Amino acid sequence: RGLAKQFAKHSMERAYICLVRGRPNPRNGRIETRLARAPHDRKKMAVVRGTNNKLHASEHGRHAITHYKTLRGFGQKKNSSIGTPMVAEVECRLETGRTHQIRVHMAHLNTPLLGDPLYGNQKAFLSDKSDVEERVRESVANFKRQALHARLLGFTHPVTKEELSFETPPPADYQALIETLSELPRT
Repeated sequence: RGLAKQFAKHSMERAYICLVRGRPNPRNGRIETRLARAPHDRKKMAVVRGTNNKLHASEHGRHAITHYKTLRGFGQKKNSSIGTPMVAEVECRLETGRTHQIRVHMAHLNTPLLGDPLYGNQKAFLSDKSDVEERVRESVANFKRQALHARLLGFTHPVTKEELSFETPPPADYQALIETLSELPRT
């Protein structure tokens, strides 16, 4: 029950890493929106807007806050300013925990997660025919899930009150995708 209370109060520390198309702009920030079921697709969640298209004016949906930080970029996005990567690794720390929160918030920034068929158009990923980009395209296509990893979970032990933190490295498929992405040329 003590852990359930911490989940409900959003007092647990949760950090995720993910690979996204492009790079969030700005590179680091805070996303605060309201999330609800998408009106045209019940499988999806969506950012809810209120009157005059204002994000915070809606009374519908649930409050959602994500803090994000760009960790590194891979490759150079074509027809973009220098330093705009094709793919970025982003750390997301949740203040709230809503269904699909990271996926929706990253897509809201026009940087959907790699391997996410629900919130990102995976076919629009690469356009060059170079050998490296063909390998990257194949690796992304063969990645059978969202490129999202729960890196850290921290909480207060409900009995001893000790602060506990558990960290785990990314799984082998995520690491393999990073190795392939690292081959992308930077300009």
